[in-house]
Order: sequence, then C-alpha cells, then structure tokens
Amino acid sequence: MGFDWSDTGSVRVHALTWPPSSKVAGGTIRTRWEVTTLLPMPVEDLRLRLGRLDLGGISRDMNFDVHVSGPRHLLIWCFCDEDMPVPHRLGSASLLWRSIDENVSRLWMIGDSPRAVYPAFMRQRRQFVQELDQPLRRLWLWLSLIRVEPLLASIADRPSEAERLLASLESNWLNLDIFETFTSLAAQIVITSRWSGFRQVSAALELKDLGGLLAQAVRLAEDARHDASVDMMAAATERIFDALLVMDRAIEMRMQDGLAMAEDICWYADWSQLNQLTPRTLGDVLGRTRSRAREVAELCADGDIRQRFLYALHE
Repeated sequence: MGFDWSDTGSVRVHALTWPPSSKVAGGTIRTRWEVTTLLPMPVEDLRLRLGRLDLGGISRDMNFDVHVSGPRHLLIWCFCDEDMPVPHRLGSASLLWRSIDENVSRLWMIGDSPRAVYPAFMRQRRQFVQELDQPLRRLWLWLSLIRVEPLLASIADRPSEAERLLASLESNWLNLDIFETFTSLAAQIVITSRWSGFRQVSAALELKDLGGLLAQAVRLAEDARHDASVDMMAAATERIFDALLVMDRAIEMRMQDGLAMAEDICWYADWSQLNQLTPRTLGDVLGRTRSRAREVAELCADGDIRQRFLYALHE
C-alpha cells in the first residue's frame, strides 16, 4: 500500500508506504516503526523526555507504544483499525512523529525514509520559515544555497564563489542581493527533458538528476524572490536536500554522516538562530555555512568522485 503526496508548486512526489502490520484483536492492527534521531542523546534523557509526552492525547484514531532502543534509536508501535486508509494512518502517526521531533529530539529517519520527505515535516518547515521576518527568510534561503554552491558550480564547470558570497553577506546582508550568481550557474546546466518545467517525478532519483534538482532549487528560489512565497522558499531548500541525498547515495556515504543529514541540521539551526538575530548569532550562521560549503567543495574536488558524477551528468 502506498501514499503519494506532492506539495504545491514543487516537483517531488514520494511514494510513502505503510509497513506490514499484524492483527491483534477486534479488528485492530499493530505496526512497527524504527525511528532514528538526528543527534545522539543519552538513553535516560530520551526516556525522560518521552515520558513527558501524553501519548494518549496525540491522536483520536491511533494509539502508540514508544520504546528507546539506543542513543539515537526509537521503536514505535502504532495501533489502529485495520480499515483505516493508509493516508490517514500516515497522518495520525505523523502527529506523534512531530511531537517527538519538536519536544524530545529532532528526527532523522522514519522507517526507510528521511523525516524531511514526509508531508507533516514539509508543513513544519513552512511553518517555521513563516515565523521569520521577510529579510531573515531571504537570508535563511541564501545560506542553504551557498552551502550547495560548490556543487552547483562544479556541475556548471565554474569556480566556486561561496567564499566571496559569504564575505559579502558579512559586510551587508540586509541590503545585498546575491541571487544573480545562482541564476548564472543554473543557466550553465544542461537540463534533460525529464526536468523541463515543474514536473512530478516518482522514479528513484539518480546522480544524473543532480543538475535538474539544483536548477529547480534556483528556479524555486527565484520565484520566491519575486513574490516572497514561503512555500517556494521551503521547496527550494527541499530540492537542495534531495540533491545532497542523491550525492550521499551515489558516493556511498553513510546516511548518518552524509551531506543531506548535515544540511538537515543546518537549516534548522539557521532558523533557530535567525529567530533571535544578534551580531554573534549572525557570525554563527555564517561560520556554519562557510564550514559546510568548504566540505562540499572538498568533496567535489575529489578526483574519483568528480569523475563519477560528471560521467553520470553527461551520459
């Protein structure tokens, strides 16, 4: 059984499945979910924080049993009526997942998929960004774009300008528009017919899709620049996440140490600090972006890795 969901204006359609379930009694089924957190937390701290959640009050249609199985690992049992449609099951379970994410520890994987691809967390991202003032939303988006700029530049066969962009933001972020750099790079990328326009794609993304994903991130960001759309801003950062996830899988990077996971940590940390912006927190977010951009640049400079993804992009 599957559930396809696409957000407004974006290209992503993920087929989210509900794991096999077992019957218990009276038409009720039990389903096991393995969940991992973004960062490790002592088991006792996890248990203490989970104990503060009112599991019985989270959903009217689903009951939960949650266990800590390790410093980053949770085992969740969901109980619901066997006739409940899969979209409703995912919706009810998402109420628990968001509650854990926002009150206990930020989540990374839910089952076999990153938390970021679930509809509840796409909505969460948009709600968070909505809380920022418009100039800070723009800065939040720029930070994500700069972190992936070395990859975009590499695909476009241009030198990276991430350091110059960050230096510009340090001196005058409020009145600066750095977007032309990204549109210029995106214009150098040859897009296949699969990526002509904002299409819905359900096939597994591959290394050859990197150019399309990043070009669409820029295109969505450009739309957001013109109409201040929170949805487009969030969707642009989701395309960036997709691109980094593709990179991780292609170069066989461990998921818990990969580029996508680092970006998942960064966008939230940026949002949190920009919500209380001071000269110190501005330095923190720019420093974090500089470190991540350098790591991406070093990866793109690796001869073997560069050869692999350039071959894929031009096949």
